[in-house]
Amino acid sequence: MTESAGDPEILARVMMRLWLLFVVAVLLCQASTIRANEEAEAEAIRREYEDWVRAHEQKDVARTMEIFAPDAISTVAGGTDNNLDAIRHSYEKTFAAAGSPRQWKPRDMEIRTSGDLAYALGDWQLLEVGADGAAKVRLTNRSIDILKREGNKWKIIRSFTIPQDGRAVKLTCEVKLRRVSPDAFTGVAQEV
Repeated sequence: MTESAGDPEILARVMMRLWLLFVVAVLLCQASTIRANEEAEAEAIRREYEDWVRAHEQKDVARTMEIFAPDAISTVAGGTDNNLDAIRHSYEKTFAAAGSPRQWKPRDMEIRTSGDLAYALGDWQLLEVGADGAAKVRLTNRSIDILKREGNKWKIIRSFTIPQDGRAVKLTCEVKLRRVSPDAFTGVAQEV
């Protein structure tokens, strides 16, 4: 039996291949669009952090607070959770202190978005201008902020800061636990 261009099976296979190519093309275009949107959102978040840095340098409490959502919670490792009022009070206290100008500088910032939520993982340096006019690193820390889109702005809803305290940082999550005999447990714990 010979195949002809009018054979329904051949036509069906050709149509199926064309359909699959079309679907792949649409998916690739969507992925490209999503990636471009995520990059644009990440850039918008970077600009908001730049505004925060400028406001902090100018000791402008109101503008410094603009990056935080009304229900924001901020935690510094080892400290208690701070609500928006406590965050504001902390900035007011910092800005009222006399001394040389201070500037927070992000060394590295990873930003990822997903819909109306995002996170920003940043390594920060607090620079202080010395008597000689040179900027020196006074403090470093790492923070992870969770942001939520509010209109066309991104607002921090949760912030966790880890000050550098000289402890060695392990780059692996591998942990060795001491061996415990199942006989050391009772009841349901022993069954598990």
